[in-house]
Amino acid sequence: MRAGGKRRGVTGGPRRGAGRPNGSRNKKTLLMLEKAAGGKLPLDYLLEIMRGPRQPKRLRIECAIAAAPYLHARLSAVQVQAQVTIGLDEKLKRARDRLAAAGLL
Repeated sequence: MRAGGKRRGVTGGPRRGAGRPNGSRNKKTLLMLEKAAGGKLPLDYLLEIMRGPRQPKRLRIECAIAAAPYLHARLSAVQVQAQVTIGLDEKLKRARDRLAAAGLL
């Protein structure tokens, strides 16, 4: 212990009330919301064009393609792990071989 009653070397770790409060927005989110207040977000603009019945079909398709990654998750490849099973005849043959090897058959 040091003079004054303070413990030496006790730093770090979780402390009550430390850090950003839950639900508060970070700088990037606040900046985005600030920009959005002046107009539409790019994604909203793309979706508006895509849904506009008077827009040319080609433009609507291009907007749908551009907006899709922000709305739908891309499917990922999955590695298949399959266990090959043997038939009943093969199981019986193996069992007979083990019994014969043990001298029980």
